[in-house]
Amino acid sequence: MEAKGLFNVARKEFIDHLTSKRFIIILALFLIISASGIHEGINNYNLQLESYKELISQIKEVEGIGPGYMPEKPSIMLVFMFIRNSA
Repeated sequence: MEAKGLFNVARKEFIDHLTSKRFIIILALFLIISASGIHEGINNYNLQLESYKELISQIKEVEGIGPGYMPEKPSIMLVFMFIRNSA
């Protein structure tokens, strides 16, 4: 019986913390920072992807480039790198 009451108190305290103004404000700030960083990262990724596609099309048109040359495709992880830079 005592453990059930302790769980009930812990659950209520947890809900109180999640619904507090301080927690909601901090969560909102993190979401804004994350959203702006991801937006910037997506724009940068799209620019790098366009550049990569352009290089690939140039390689297909030009015959003089050796068989070992291949530009590196941009990683989708670059999108998340900008979250760190926007904070």
